[in-house]
Amino acid sequence: MTTFRHFYVKSTKGVTDAKKINLKDIPGTSGRLDIIARSINAAFWLSNNIRRNV
Repeated sequence: MTTFRHFYVKSTKGVTDAKKINLKDIPGTSGRLDIIARSINAAFWLSNNIRRNV
């Protein structure tokens, strides 16, 4: 039996326009895109390994 997990993250303040984002200052220029990136990273990690079914 295979169990799938779903990760949903809603962001109303994350900026996705590449012209407005400064990669050296992601938290300051992209709203809260850093939180979205951390959520995606957390979805891929399982203990000390990478999830295979994401």
